[in-house]
Amino acid sequence: MVGVIVRLGFALNRRRMTAGKAANLALGATIGSLLAVGTMTIAFLDLPHHTRIELLAVVLGAWLLGWLVAPSFTGGPDLTGQHFRMHPISRRVLVSGLFAAALTGMPAIVAAVAFCALIAVAVPLGIGATLVAIPATVLSVAVLIMAARLAGIGFAAVSKSRLGAAISATVTAVIIVVAQHSWILIVAIAIHLETGLPSTMATVIRAIPTSWGLIAVESAGAGDWLPAVGALMALTLLAAVLYAAWTKLVTAPLIAVSAARAPRRIRSSRSGPVSKELRAWIRDPLRLQNIVLATTYAIGTCALPLLLDFGGFLPFLGVAMVLMGAGTGSNLFGGDGTALWLTLATPGTEAREVRGRQLAWVTVFGGIGAILTAVGIALYPDPVLLPWVLATFIAVVGIGAGLVVFVSLRMLVPSRDPHLVKHSPADHGNQTGPAFMMMALVVLLAMPTVGVLILGQTTGNMFITWAGAAAGIGTALLITAIGGRLAARYLAAKGPELLQRMRSGSSPKSSTDTGTPDGIDQKISGLEAMRPGQSLSFWLLFVIGIIATVPQGLVSGGHILAGTDITGWFVALHMPTHLQWPTVGAFIMFGLAAAGGALLILLQARRSAREIADGNRVDGVLSAGARGPGLWQRKRSSYGCRLCFRAREEISPPTRRRRRAMPLPSSLPHKARLFRGAGRFTPWQGGGGTGLVLPTTPPGCE
Repeated sequence: MVGVIVRLGFALNRRRMTAGKAANLALGATIGSLLAVGTMTIAFLDLPHHTRIELLAVVLGAWLLGWLVAPSFTGGPDLTGQHFRMHPISRRVLVSGLFAAALTGMPAIVAAVAFCALIAVAVPLGIGATLVAIPATVLSVAVLIMAARLAGIGFAAVSKSRLGAAISATVTAVIIVVAQHSWILIVAIAIHLETGLPSTMATVIRAIPTSWGLIAVESAGAGDWLPAVGALMALTLLAAVLYAAWTKLVTAPLIAVSAARAPRRIRSSRSGPVSKELRAWIRDPLRLQNIVLATTYAIGTCALPLLLDFGGFLPFLGVAMVLMGAGTGSNLFGGDGTALWLTLATPGTEAREVRGRQLAWVTVFGGIGAILTAVGIALYPDPVLLPWVLATFIAVVGIGAGLVVFVSLRMLVPSRDPHLVKHSPADHGNQTGPAFMMMALVVLLAMPTVGVLILGQTTGNMFITWAGAAAGIGTALLITAIGGRLAARYLAAKGPELLQRMRSGSSPKSSTDTGTPDGIDQKISGLEAMRPGQSLSFWLLFVIGIIATVPQGLVSGGHILAGTDITGWFVALHMPTHLQWPTVGAFIMFGLAAAGGALLILLQARRSAREIADGNRVDGVLSAGARGPGLWQRKRSSYGCRLCFRAREEISPPTRRRRRAMPLPSSLPHKARLFRGAGRFTPWQGGGGTGLVLPTTPPGCE
């Protein structure tokens, strides 16, 4: 039966595999393999023995932490015990099969390679240490897998609750902070390579289960067999306890029955939209996820430089929190699903709905941001930073309030209704583009305020510096008013179309043009619609823009204001004093220009994707009367043949063949046809005209 479960896991992964999942799997396997090889490399570094052991213990502990938090980010494995609740299989056999299926997966193989570092460390210590390292490696990997599966069961039980949303948001924020400030971690590790870890930290690291194998190997190499055997017995006992717990919980129901609150009738008033939104920010797990993610990101971003004894970013806790809150709020309307019909059912309330959402957003993020700002100023009371903190905080709060409503309508990403959503961040990956765009727009619109502050700082005129606060207030009021008015007008004019897009993921035109039974087709995002060259250019410009604007621009300016001696990799800090601020300004402008180029590429790809969805463009074929560049086929297995756009059958293998279009004579029938073979002319009629496609689709499209 164990073999059957293993084969079932392979079949499930194979049947659920799509182009996007395959790309993510390949990317994850590549990154994981590099990390595993890097872990193995630590065992061969020319370092003192105790330093090498401590460093390896830290890295192996990071592997355990990554496996424990991964289910909160990815949603857990596809094959779980819930698939077998109605089958007469004993829990012991089921857990054995699931464990064997996990061992054959790519993550387990990568982890096994990483933990083979125990064997690499043991070989120079002698045959006894090597013999101890082999079972220690096997037991460590087993503990890793079973702990991750139990963590997945626990997260699945709370995945639709506010606790699960908070956990997944915290994990996401930590990943972002670590990726963003990895250079700080590298510098901190480099400092401790010579001195070793502090005694307290070293004791804590050695208490982690992934370090027990190292303790056993090190003790066996020194001939001290009692600690070696004790560490192996502790690993064995822990593995047995985890196995027993997994056996107990493998088929446990994920949803517990709880008492519901009695319904209440609340009188509507002019403050109704604000009250409704404030309740949503408290009760909706997705909204809570946004709050926790922004708060955790701000704390991690501003506190991590304390590893280098630099606290100059602490006063900007509120600014960082509001900036990330604007990014997470880029789909404020879309996150509510089809609840928009409640607003559309009462004509004339669009403006009140928009203003209510703005006021609630300012109350939540502005209030929490103000508290964080006050705490940061108290922890790092620097009078020089005070005008910078107040001006930028007020500016980003107002800009965020104006943009969250407008961008969430103009770049609406269809989402499932809140009661159907699994609150793992990987379940909302299609919101990445709007979130990045939102944060870039907030930084861009705050540049006039920052420009006034830089002018006052370079001239030494405190009056001009404090005028930056007035500029921040003016910017906040202006963007809030303009963004709210534009959003209200757009909602009033395009409300039914937005509701249709939220319901089906497509526009009304595409739902009538396509030949699917329900007229619903999956919406193609701009990132998915990019050609390979476009995708490479977009991500290159985006990364350059982020690096130039944030670390080389804003972070360098923070170091200059704080007067620190840290130079690091910041170009401006290596320049002469009179050129530091001009260098900061130049990097900010260069970064914004690069981000603008990435935005143009994204908008162009979104326009192409929209033309495909509306029938004006089909997989690189441009109908007569439509405009724009061709599009490469990227997700044929998900969409079927885009030549006809009516067949939703899968085509294998996928192709990226480019097609050309030419005018279609009026004598030919204006009807899409399906065909076999290649080299034949086939008429096609799109939503905006007609065209002739050559060559034909791959053989087998029917």
